[in-house]
Amino acid sequence: MSEARPNIVVIVMDTARADAFSSKEPSLTPNFDTLSSTGTAYSRSFSVSPWTLPSHASLFTGMVPSKHGAHAGHKRLEQEHERLPAVLSDAGYQTVAVSNNTWLSEEFGFARGFDTFRKNWQYIQSDVDLEQLPGRKKDSTNFVALLLVSSMGTH
Repeated sequence: MSEARPNIVVIVMDTARADAFSSKEPSLTPNFDTLSSTGTAYSRSFSVSPWTLPSHASLFTGMVPSKHGAHAGHKRLEQEHERLPAVLSDAGYQTVAVSNNTWLSEEFGFARGFDTFRKNWQYIQSDVDLEQLPGRKKDSTNFVALLLVSSMGTH
């Protein structure tokens, strides 16, 4: 019998600074502190661009902005580029995205590859239960969620 594949949850916080996380007492981010203590946390992460569209296009494609083209005057991730959600979907993962970021939406080319893509312009609350995400199959053991959230709400 093959081993069960892990669930994958990617949380992307646009405009969040590392020094705002668990560096002070009392902690301003207790929910993220708990998450990082039970998951994988990276202390040296860098973005390929200082703004949302090209940096997230790189995260989704593995390409630098000069290759995927979503930068400067070209404000859309084109369809021909392979994306992480499509690769995971082809591997049998159920892929769901919830985004409240204008740049990370169908209009800018980010829905491709997801089984379910939902844009929600209200803040996505930290207490969202993964079981309630739109499109999630209750019996699915292989699940990818990219929660693309603004860093303005409570964490």
